[in-house]
Amino acid sequence: MRADRVVESQPVRPVVFYLDKDCCPAGPEVLMRCPHIQFFCGGDHAVHWQDAHVEYRDTLLDLPDAAAFATRHFAETILAVRSVVERV
Repeated sequence: MRADRVVESQPVRPVVFYLDKDCCPAGPEVLMRCPHIQFFCGGDHAVHWQDAHVEYRDTLLDLPDAAAFATRHFAETILAVRSVVERV
């Protein structure tokens, strides 16, 4: 990543599973949904995982969309973590 842009990834086309809001208890997304975020090396693996976990409703995002989503929804947490890391 450079700023908010994906520069390179390995694997080349990862997919990110983000749990639907209705599936989690109320509360901050970073606490309620982050533990359920899954990264897959590609769409085929994500579909296989979904087939085994039908109890979850979800959104599948490619890496650039997942990065943009994370920036929108977790910006406050990301900034807090960066400030802590920079102090170390």
